[in-house]
Amino acid sequence: MENFYTYREFNNYAQIKDVTNITARVYTVGNLAITSIIVETPKLIGKTTIKFPIKYKALPFVTFQDNDTASTPPGPLGINWTNLDSIEVQGFNGGFTMLVVGAI
Repeated sequence: MENFYTYREFNNYAQIKDVTNITARVYTVGNLAITSIIVETPKLIGKTTIKFPIKYKALPFVTFQDNDTASTPPGPLGINWTNLDSIEVQGFNGGFTMLVVGAI
């Protein structure tokens, strides 16, 4: 069981306008990668491409949790189709958490 999975952490692995911090935690079991990405931003972000810290072999499943703790209401949230290495989002305010699951 010791080598059942691997774990890697990536801190500020991408430079994105209006994003103060981006952290990813990647758990790998065989050819399956489960990635948690936390994005922190002090204001509403416009259309932005979020890069994954790893590249997937097939389109991954992606889900979001809006972490909006700011007092201003968020804009209309937009989540585009995923790519093998990124996804385009818009309208998040204060940050969000993304879960990405797919084959590597």
